[in-house]
Amino acid sequence: MFFYSEPDPNIPLVLSINSSSLSFSNAYIGDIKQKTFTVSAVSGNTIETVTLTDNNGEYSFSPNLFTLSATSSQLVTVTFEPTSWGVKTGTITIASSGGSTKTEEFIVTGK
Repeated sequence: MFFYSEPDPNIPLVLSINSSSLSFSNAYIGDIKQKTFTVSAVSGNTIETVTLTDNNGEYSFSPNLFTLSATSSQLVTVTFEPTSWGVKTGTITIASSGGSTKTEEFIVTGK
């Protein structure tokens, strides 16, 4: 006898990031430097909206809002545009909402 059951659609996504930090070196005022990382959904059955923010305004993201479903991924470009001299350390927060809300953080550094 064979039994089939549909996967539970309410299992929230588990996110994975392919980097724990990004480093932008030797950026001068007015420079535009870019790096990329990937956000992946490694398990779960929900479709969730993912939002990216940083804590100091020196960094921007493209896209900064996107949707992930199970086993999908999104390439994100981080742009660093320094507006003053000095080391700029920030934290990128990656928050998803669906079955639950999760937050991942990693460090970005530019100088």
